[in-house]
Amino acid sequence: MLTVRSRRGFTLVELAVVLALVALALGFGLSTLSDVISNNRVRSTAQQVSDAVQLARSEAVKRATPVLLGVANTALTLNYDGAATCPAPAVSRCQVITFSSASGLAVTPDGGTPLLFNSYGQMSVAVRQIDITNTRCAAEQSCLRVLVSGGGRVRICNPSQGDVNATNFCA
Repeated sequence: MLTVRSRRGFTLVELAVVLALVALALGFGLSTLSDVISNNRVRSTAQQVSDAVQLARSEAVKRATPVLLGVANTALTLNYDGAATCPAPAVSRCQVITFSSASGLAVTPDGGTPLLFNSYGQMSVAVRQIDITNTRCAAEQSCLRVLVSGGGRVRICNPSQGDVNATNFCA
């Protein structure tokens, strides 16, 4: 009498189909993951710029002296005596803040000039903006702007936001 053997394991075709589906899912997931990482780097750098602007303003008020905030692609320079450069021996008057995640990002102040806060924490211009963009910025990736009002109010907004009622709209 012949008995039916129970089938154990998977066939080669079944394994190939499962591996193809897993590879397809990973392919879509990795591109999305790289976009998320890129957007987080832009957001982190924008937050660092915003924090540095607030620090420069508060230091100007605390020290009752002008504070200059120089902006570059890789770092921010706070100069507590308002001079344009930080000489080597003047370490106590200068502070350099390097961006933790700025590779591949462009950090650009409008006009290309540093921000100068007077001893009251105000700037002489009405509004300054600092753009943080991904050098590989696609339509679905985040590019942000830090707006600084003359009175020192700091705000992070999205220049590509079209909805005027959105909280992150750049006015």
